[in-house]
Amino acid sequence: MPLWIDSLFPDTVLVLGPGQNLLRLAEARLQLPPRDIARAASGLPLWPADRRGAFSHWQGQSLCLLARGAAHHYGADVEGRADAETAGLLRAEAMGAGDLAKLRARALPDVETLIFSAKESFFKAAFPLVGRVFGFDALELAEPPQTDHLAFVLTQNLAPALRQGQRVRVRYVRLENAVVTWTRLSA
Repeated sequence: MPLWIDSLFPDTVLVLGPGQNLLRLAEARLQLPPRDIARAASGLPLWPADRRGAFSHWQGQSLCLLARGAAHHYGADVEGRADAETAGLLRAEAMGAGDLAKLRARALPDVETLIFSAKESFFKAAFPLVGRVFGFDALELAEPPQTDHLAFVLTQNLAPALRQGQRVRVRYVRLENAVVTWTRLSA
């Protein structure tokens, strides 16, 4: 049975579950006609003009975030909780000194997985605007984590619509053995 999160943004749904038919389930939920989604050379989806979204997968679980319209770009990610060794690798790869300083004010379980996933969601939403790969250091926590979202600040100019100092909010939910993150950026 899929997990649905309907209150992300207006005209947007997120579905998480086993299998590959989640796009069709999300299209039906939003009353959108079924469409196949091609992939760019980068591997990211090429969305039709009437919809945008994001995909992710982890250990047999797939995630589809789908939104009606083209006013925003979306990013979503699902990541399993990391063991101690993997958490150390994620900390070294995805977290800078600014992130670590903000985390001292509010410790969270599985914070390395959460930060990594949140930055992955941002990358997926930002890539259509940026058009190139950029590092995890492009985002830094702007404040200690909240119970349902993370607030980041851009540390560099990535695109005309993504400037240094701009704040970005990434929402999240914790599942029994994973975290799910999502965000949207104006197109």
